[in-house]
Amino acid sequence: MKVDHTSNDKSNKQLYRVIADEIKELKKKKAKAIRERQLAESYDQRLQDMEGYMKKIGYLKREFDDDLVRRLLQTVRVINESKVEIQFKSGIVMSQPIDFED
Repeated sequence: MKVDHTSNDKSNKQLYRVIADEIKELKKKKAKAIRERQLAESYDQRLQDMEGYMKKIGYLKREFDDDLVRRLLQTVRVINESKVEIQFKSGIVMSQPIDFED
């Protein structure tokens, strides 16, 4: 009596592939979750630093503060003659129209 192992081997290989793919997906999800947690911690730390700085200098400071600007802003890009884009270190991006008065 001969036992046909080819179909058994085939199903085992398919099962192995399914499990391996699932493990791969779970590792990707774990890495993504770790990156997101680190990013959130980084944002929290920056926010705490900025809050501490604001408490130190006072909220109603009226003159330009170069140090504060450098702490808050990542980049300022000129889009065109009537619009700039401001990117904060927190990741927030805002577009600001520029109105000229003659």
